[in-house]
Amino acid sequence: MSTLLTTLFASIVGESEENSDILDLYAHNMKQYLLLNQELISRAQHLSPTADLSILLKKMRSSLLHGLQQTNLVLLTQRDRSNRLEVHPVIVEANELIRQIIDEYSPLFEVAEIALHLDLSECNVNVALDPAIFPSVIINLLDNAIKYSKPGGSVSISSKTRESVLVIEISDNGIGIPEEDRELIFSKHFRSENTSHVSGSGLGLYMAKKIVLAHNGAIKLEKTNKFITTFCIELPIAGSTSKRED
Repeated sequence: MSTLLTTLFASIVGESEENSDILDLYAHNMKQYLLLNQELISRAQHLSPTADLSILLKKMRSSLLHGLQQTNLVLLTQRDRSNRLEVHPVIVEANELIRQIIDEYSPLFEVAEIALHLDLSECNVNVALDPAIFPSVIINLLDNAIKYSKPGGSVSISSKTRESVLVIEISDNGIGIPEEDRELIFSKHFRSENTSHVSGSGLGLYMAKKIVLAHNGAIKLEKTNKFITTFCIELPIAGSTSKRED
């Protein structure tokens, strides 16, 4: 299966040492997700409709969502490499979009035993986003928060307005980001030394910044304490003329 996936995506992204590393990691992760689901399906076949079956189905959905996130990252990276990362914004109600993402990805938090807290603005705020691309930014930040947090941890996502800007913050109390790595965190392929125990390509935050900038927005890592990681996304509210600086 690993060889099959590598061959498949090699036809999409082309040949290079950099892409080969990405594909090897992708194929490895996808193989693990598929094997996990195979095992969960096998267990489910021997269960009656009970709470145990419900838990297994949540784990299967969680694994599939992880696989989908990996696939989207590979495809977006290729679009960026080919200078085809174009966005086609439409007017979207920001809090509704966030709620849709949370509803879809809540099984990941349940399976990881991590609490998720929402604190969304009471005002309905419209922003111009590409609904096919921008959600990957929030999904990537949530996925990282899960990967680098322990069971019993917590993740919060909030939204608020500041003048003509929508501010979205995603925070977790996981392993944190070392001070010396903060300036490099959005660099292509960069990974902090304290993340070596978790597989990754170092492309998620790089692509997240690319996508936010393509929407005339900004993304930054807030200064917090050692074990709190907070990312802040700023987007112009629809109808405003402000443009965020890199």
